[in-house]
Amino acid sequence: MLAEVEKAIVSRLSEQVRGVKILPFPESPADFGKPISSATLFVGFKQERLEAPPGINPQRILIQPRTLEYDIVFRLKDLRSHTSVYPVIDHVRDALSGFDTKVHGVFPLYELQSGFVAVVDSLWLYTATFACSAPYLRKVL
Repeated sequence: MLAEVEKAIVSRLSEQVRGVKILPFPESPADFGKPISSATLFVGFKQERLEAPPGINPQRILIQPRTLEYDIVFRLKDLRSHTSVYPVIDHVRDALSGFDTKVHGVFPLYELQSGFVAVVDSLWLYTATFACSAPYLRKVL
């Protein structure tokens, strides 16, 4: 499920956000950002948050509330031009807010936060975190 949602996010951003390269996080952390591009977004699973289940329903199914979070890391050269940080953050928000990934059991995406991280190799690094509810279901044995 985690990879399916990530793939849907990458696909959606590739269709909706122009002028930047959209990539999933690389397999190896050493490959993050190589080759260095002035206009790249990386998409990856950040974490899941689980809550205590409210109980077991009459069908003996455990339903545990769960939220999946995905980070979009912006590596861009400029802040304000048409393919820079500020407008791209807006385009990403427009593309993903309310987006239905079509992954079974996953509700539409919503934004949790976005903001500045650092300047690295003369590129601005920003992140935006999007989340979706995906309750964990398990038959009680």
